[in-house]
Amino acid sequence: MLWQQLEQALAAEVELLGRTVDLAERKQRALTTNRVAELEALLPEEEQLASELQALEFELTGIASQLAGKIGVRTLEEVINSPACPRPAALGQLFEQMVIRLASLQQLNGQNRLLIEQALQFIDYSLRVIVSSPEDPAYDAEGRTSQKAKPRLLDRKL
Repeated sequence: MLWQQLEQALAAEVELLGRTVDLAERKQRALTTNRVAELEALLPEEEQLASELQALEFELTGIASQLAGKIGVRTLEEVINSPACPRPAALGQLFEQMVIRLASLQQLNGQNRLLIEQALQFIDYSLRVIVSSPEDPAYDAEGRTSQKAKPRLLDRKL
């Protein structure tokens, strides 16, 4: 019974990770093409997938821990590779797919994080240019300024 639950949980995890990788790829396309509305539309789906992944990971960890305790091993990989495993080929393939999708997701998330950081740096720079205060020009003995104030895009006084 636990072995069947493990196989079902692994299959569900692989499917859910596939959907998450697809979402991360769509997010990356939206980031690189500056489609803010599309990014906003992806957020609820991203939150839903994260919630589902968390619940499934909790279930998978519980099943794997029970099996590991029964056969005297520590990791999911050891559970699958143990002689007690009734379907090592099928479970091994699911485990491998899970690892590959996790690696893809990790890479995409890292790239997306960098894209977001670059966008935030550009926004920060743009805001500084728009609202920067001019340097006070220095006056000479005759009341003339010795330097010109830097031009600004927005003159704001309070």
